[in-house]
This record gives sequence, C-alpha cells and structure tokens, in this order.
Amino acid sequence: MLSPAYRGRTLIVWVLWASAYLIANSLNNWMPTLYTTVYHLDLPHALRAASMTNVASSGAGTDLAMVIDRTGRKYWMMGAFGLGAVTLSVLAFGGTPDVTWVMIFSTLSYGLIGSIAAVVYLYTPEIYPTRMRAIGTGVATSLASDRLRNRTDAYWI
Repeated sequence: MLSPAYRGRTLIVWVLWASAYLIANSLNNWMPTLYTTVYHLDLPHALRAASMTNVASSGAGTDLAMVIDRTGRKYWMMGAFGLGAVTLSVLAFGGTPDVTWVMIFSTLSYGLIGSIAAVVYLYTPEIYPTRMRAIGTGVATSLASDRLRNRTDAYWI
C-alpha cells in the first residue's frame, strides 16, 4: 500500500476517511451541546433539532445518490468538501444569532460531508487492484476507528 505505485492514492484515501468522519461525527455529536450552551435551547428541543438534521440528511441521501452517479465519485467528494467548507465557514466566521440558520447550515454541511462518508466506502476499493482491496479498505476504515469504537461501546453499556 505504501509502495511508490500506491502511496499517493493510499494517503489521499486516508485523508478522506479521517476528515470525512471527523467532520461528520463532530457535527452529529456536538450540535446538541451547541444548541443548549450557545443558543440556550432546553435539552428536548436541542435533541429534536439534532435529530431533524439526521433525518433530513438521511432523506437527502437518496437524492444525492442520483447526483453522485452523474458527477462521479471523485468529483462529488471534491465538490461536497468544498460546499461543506463554505457552509461551515459561514457559521464559523459569519455567526448567526438565530438558531434556525444554524440548523439549516449544519444540516446542509452534515448532509454533504455525510455523503462523502458513504461514497468513500465505494471509492476506496475501486482505487486498488483486486488483490489489495480488502487490505486497503481495512486500513483506511481504521482511520474512522473513533466512530467504530463509539458503536461498539454502545453494546457494552
């Protein structure tokens, strides 16, 4: 995987996995806290707002699948990272006193970055020859281990 022939694609895939899951999980896990601490929503409303973000992005996933088929996986990931960066930059640097705009921009960015997290599962095996697909995908998915660890921790609680 780190031979000169595959080093570039391996490093790109590692960055894709790490950044897509870091951003998607950060949005998913921290938005209720931001809603309660910054915008002073009570916990039920904060959890409902975060849940609406998950529902909206899940519903958009089927629509995005059609767009991804037309644009191609590589171009979709580049565009989605760019648009996700724009929406998160608006929130980070522009700020908004109204929680509704935070919900809209966080939902858009979560949907875009979350679509990358889904597409990277398909993209990773495509860039390696058949004999290396399982190893390449396994090592790349380990970079999203925080997400996997959170899933398995739920079974132990």
